[in-house]
Amino acid sequence: MIEKILSALHVSSVCECGSGTGQHLVFLASRNKDTNFVGLDYSKFAIETANNALKRQKLNLHLPDVLEPLNSRELDEISHRLSFTCCSADNIELPDKSIDLLFTFAALEQMWEIREEVFAEIRRVTKSYVIFYEPFLDDNDFYGRLFLRCGNYFRHYQSDIEQYGFKVIKSFNIFPTKPTFNYSMVVAKVL
Repeated sequence: MIEKILSALHVSSVCECGSGTGQHLVFLASRNKDTNFVGLDYSKFAIETANNALKRQKLNLHLPDVLEPLNSRELDEISHRLSFTCCSADNIELPDKSIDLLFTFAALEQMWEIREEVFAEIRRVTKSYVIFYEPFLDDNDFYGRLFLRCGNYFRHYQSDIEQYGFKVIKSFNIFPTKPTFNYSMVVAKVL
């Protein structure tokens, strides 16, 4: 879904906030040759793993139906357009308005206590669009909402992100669900 959105928006720079070991970005970079990518994560181990993966001769993404393992030439080409940085989401080490599109993938769910600072940073570094793949309350029933509250997880309605300077353009709720709560994807414009 993110790949389709990137194609439709024609962006030249993309950042994943909470990139983990980088598998989403490597996949997207392999399919979007004219786009630069940045991965941010708080875990030093995850960033080391992502950077080490870029240096290997082959990278197996464990997605055999989607993408074959990359050879050294492909990986070298990707490594010129992809970087990983260790930082906290409430203090992103990027210049103002330096990224065309930023996305989160089940990362904000764990940042409820610092959500205001994180949203402010996302808005600061992003020029145009954000994609939030998070457990919005709109697509959760009573038990899902209760689970999110009890775990101190992300628990905003989609319209709530407007208070942080984002305008919802489109939302999708066609994803497989967890037994405990559901995710939805929100595409928003930075105001």
